Amino acid sequence: INEINRSILLNRVALALQPPGHPKRQYSLNNLAASLQQRYRKSELAGDLEECILLDSEALTLRPQGHPDRHYSCYNLANSLHHRFLKGGLVRYLNEAIALGREAIPLRPRGIRYFEAVDNQRIYLYDRFKIKGAVEDLQEAITLAEE
Repeated sequence: INEINRSILLNRVALALQPPGHPKRQYSLNNLAASLQQRYRKSELAGDLEECILLDSEALTLRPQGHPDRHYSCYNLANSLHHRFLKGGLVRYLNEAIALGREAIPLRPRGIRYFEAVDNQRIYLYDRFKIKGAVEDLQEAITLAEE
């Protein structure tokens, strides 16, 4: 965890050097959020997850429709929101994750990362199916699994 803490510290410094309006800020937001997400997976500190959601949200606003890296921000925020759903059980976080996943998948280039996004979306939909019992969620999850 010391390496993760070091990474967080260095990413905080990088972000401080790229204030709002800096053309590379989106990358520093993404990197810091990724480091926090990594630490959250090990420690489950709620503050890390909440900060991660804020950072991912800001990065998404800096990557509007048509931005070549928008899919990263959609994917990352969806993942963070899904973790938030798992932590607190609020379906609205899951619904947001599903909406972002639907946006991210067609934007991602084919390859390993594409299939990670598809698999995550399948998990989100199946989680919602378990709660709501909506057959269309299950059908969409099956279609994604077949892909």
